[in-house]
Amino acid sequence: MTNQNIALFFQDPEIEPAPPGAFGVLYLLRRDIKNCIINRQALWPGAMAILAGIDLLGKFLAGSDRSGQVRKRFRQFVNRYFQPVSADDAMTIYQLRNALLHSFGLYSEDKKSSKVYRFTLSPVAGPLIQVHPVRNDSYLINLLTLYRKFENAIALYQADLQADVDLRSRFNVMFPKYGEIHVYAAKVVVEASEEEPKMVLVVYVNYPTNAATIHSIGCYHFQKRRADRTKNGHWTVDRRFLGLEDARRYASSHSRMVRTCTRCLGTDHGTS
Repeated sequence: MTNQNIALFFQDPEIEPAPPGAFGVLYLLRRDIKNCIINRQALWPGAMAILAGIDLLGKFLAGSDRSGQVRKRFRQFVNRYFQPVSADDAMTIYQLRNALLHSFGLYSEDKKSSKVYRFTLSPVAGPLIQVHPVRNDSYLINLLTLYRKFENAIALYQADLQADVDLRSRFNVMFPKYGEIHVYAAKVVVEASEEEPKMVLVVYVNYPTNAATIHSIGCYHFQKRRADRTKNGHWTVDRRFLGLEDARRYASSHSRMVRTCTRCLGTDHGTS
């Protein structure tokens, strides 16, 4: 089972997902990161996803998700697999994680040393980290380089798993919690008529009791929304339109909207 789980977790993100089924968390994360960074759809969320990915891999490397150990696990993974990297650079990347994931900002302060970090993100290739020549608390982070180092680190870690029994044992401890997501499917149904133009997004997930997740998607993407639980345990979010032309405009772009919605759930989509 270990080899099967490793294959699922490290599945090539170029492969299109085909729900229903189980999907590796890292696989889904890497697909979204590529879309954000390489396709330049959302650079900040892409950077956040990379840093969350390091958090995830740090758990697997350590074989532990013990609270209060995030800094240690994060830096251990970076120090081992982002080489060449200095201890200061590993700390800088960790502080970028704190800035983005804790406050969706570009400022962080190390509570232990009181050192301040101010960040600028660059979408072009270059050195991973550049320190401002005058202000030594200001750092330029090159996102393409961060992405490439992240992908290289994944390959190195995967190779180590194949050769190291202890690493595989730690991986097995974490996999049941963080290794896979079970997904049924997701589809959109577009209905437009003069009397009642509307669009219905039907999301099928393996854990239908997660009302907060589904409802938040509805609240974010639909101005007039309603979330209802259907008899078969799925969730439906619909949006009613102001008129037929309004519905047609949404219908013409619904595929992109569904990709955005379902990506939040780690699913792919189909349309009908």
